Amino acid sequence: MDGSYIDSISTNRQFDFIKFASAMRQNYSVTNFVYFSLVPRYEEIFPKRRLLDWLSYNGYIVREKHAKMPFSQSPTGLRGSLSLEIAISALEACDNTDGFVLATNDSDMCAAIRALQKRTKWVALVGGVADTAPWLDDELRRTADICLPLDPMMKA
Repeated sequence: MDGSYIDSISTNRQFDFIKFASAMRQNYSVTNFVYFSLVPRYEEIFPKRRLLDWLSYNGYIVREKHAKMPFSQSPTGLRGSLSLEIAISALEACDNTDGFVLATNDSDMCAAIRALQKRTKWVALVGGVADTAPWLDDELRRTADICLPLDPMMKA
């Protein structure tokens, strides 16, 4: 899961991590959930720390990457990309799994998805909610084997 993407779609509604994990376990036999997040290099006050701790206590693997501090503040106050870390982790886990569920809208992931598919792995893309635009990047959507909406995993 791309934490930056989850943050961007969670502006109006809250993402339900428990419901997401339950649905993925039940429908796709997903066993591991990895949440990638940008964190400030020098963490004085970081509001997302509580979420990252909660996720790690509740079965998610949390991977953190130090963010670049922006010149102009972004909505989260952090700037950086998680696509390379997500792609490398997926390729490293490739030998031990049948497929992957990715929650991202980063078109840079298309190359990683194609590499996983060359290794005969299926890739489901989870993303977008009805009140956000665009729902998912067109190239990313065309590359994935399955596309699933996030609407059922959101709290009002």
